[in-house]
Amino acid sequence: MDKLSDQQQTIVDASLNSMSVVACAGSGKTKTAVQRLAKIRRDLGHSRSHVALLSFSNIAVNTFREAYSENSILDANNAINNRVTIDTFDGFITSNILRPHAYRTMRCNRVPFLLTGTEPFLQNKKFKYWYEQSTDKRSVEGAGIKDIVVNIPLCQTSCRL
Repeated sequence: MDKLSDQQQTIVDASLNSMSVVACAGSGKTKTAVQRLAKIRRDLGHSRSHVALLSFSNIAVNTFREAYSENSILDANNAINNRVTIDTFDGFITSNILRPHAYRTMRCNRVPFLLTGTEPFLQNKKFKYWYEQSTDKRSVEGAGIKDIVVNIPLCQTSCRL
């Protein structure tokens, strides 16, 4: 990788405090973020701590992963690279909070999954979905599902998705 500018190196070497880096396109934000990530992980040594680099954009996450992969070749035999997470905010929350812990809260016998309503299986005519309200219960095609309500008898509550 190219050598960092003095400003970039100051960011990479900064103490572990919250910071915001604002710079124009092409100024080296990705390179700086990846170098900082690698330095933080190296400074943690063999600590079991994890480091996360999160973004709102899948494109940025892919760019971060590629750059970190290139940067971490120097540490290829070192296990510390396994304790680095590069992901989107929603991917991180889903993987590290919702999937591992939601089933306990919802008292499920297996790990739940999230629906956005655009999943292909909702359009599959072989699947049956049931509309139920008071005494009215009838099947509905997946495309006709606009509002999903989940009743949880244990809690006596309804969740609207």
